[in-house]
Amino acid sequence: MTSPHVALAQTWRCDHAQAALKPNIHRVSGAFRKGQCGVRRVRFHCRVSQRLMLLQQMENKLGDQNKEKASQRQAAENAFKRNLSLLKDIEAAEESLQTRIHALPPPEVVSLETLYWASVEEYIPKWEQFLLGRAPYPIGVENQIEAENTIQNKAAIASSHTVSKNLSSKAEH
Repeated sequence: MTSPHVALAQTWRCDHAQAALKPNIHRVSGAFRKGQCGVRRVRFHCRVSQRLMLLQQMENKLGDQNKEKASQRQAAENAFKRNLSLLKDIEAAEESLQTRIHALPPPEVVSLETLYWASVEEYIPKWEQFLLGRAPYPIGVENQIEAENTIQNKAAIASSHTVSKNLSSKAEH
């Protein structure tokens, strides 16, 4: 590899050699051919040295480009590894959250849910026609009246309990 200083020196020599031989070009005598031959040789060597310098510059530039590409490739590989690690961490966190969200309920709750849905499936045919407006209340009028009485009794008990509580709190004051 040629250093930039050597290339500069070769250029300087080439330029000065051409300038020194210029007077020989203007000779008209038989020595013209000899001088011309020397000029041709100098020009040839100058062109060769210029081509060598250009070749060296191109090789240096190619080496720099290859180093840059290798550096970019290494950075891309590092980024890929980092992103893969982050993705694994995110997937692990997601899996952890999913197991917390979808944790199995206690067996008592599962049993109650099973009984509830069995009851719903049993009463669906009876309620379907009522809900569509094609049939009367499915359980029967006696049960409906009984249910209303139960609700009213519970409401009366709750209100009497509240009234007695209010009276006892007033008596304490």
